[in-house]
Amino acid sequence: RLDRTTLEIDHCAAGALPIVALIAFLLGLILAMQAYVQLRVWGAEIYIADMVGVSVMAEIGPLMTAIVLAARSGSRNAAQLGAMVVSEEIAALEQMGIRPIAFLVAPKVVACAFAAVSLGIVFDVVGMCGGGLFAWAVAGIELDAFAEQLRTALSLSDFVVATTKCLTFGAAVGVVGCALGLRVQDGSEGVGRATTNAVVLGIFLIIVVDAVFVTCQRMVVGS
Repeated sequence: RLDRTTLEIDHCAAGALPIVALIAFLLGLILAMQAYVQLRVWGAEIYIADMVGVSVMAEIGPLMTAIVLAARSGSRNAAQLGAMVVSEEIAALEQMGIRPIAFLVAPKVVACAFAAVSLGIVFDVVGMCGGGLFAWAVAGIELDAFAEQLRTALSLSDFVVATTKCLTFGAAVGVVGCALGLRVQDGSEGVGRATTNAVVLGIFLIIVVDAVFVTCQRMVVGS
């Protein structure tokens, strides 16, 4: 269902873009500021780029993007599907021979996964721009030197791992929100409970999956 998937992507990605960009810029500034305080003691301010680039791309970007999605899209999916269960719209779709999983759930999961990847890339770029701005304005590092140090610190494998993380986190958020929404019971109270649980369980699952990713990376690097 490309039409429904497009609508879901518009909500997930375009709707979350302003807040993701703002968080990324501020976190880039904060990371650069914290790194500058420590690195200037040894005159190694240029390594602010390493600190910002690796931190944002490897961990903070995928995690913060997924958490924003869990708060916005995961809760929305649970509330929307829960309300449809309570009003018996899901049962009506099944009576008409329409499968709710294919018609409603699949577009939401695909949209969350796509939105997580695209927003993760935006987060990385904006976060590094925020760090570069601080390095230029406060540490006196030229933007060309900052960009060159970023290219030295990061590799294609870092981007691939970060993209895979975003894809997995986004799909997990979509699955959790939809699953809890379809299991709603007890009317409107159940809808509220499912919405809350979608955010909490979504964020918890994101952290667990991230821990698995990091463990596998360390095992591969160690071997």
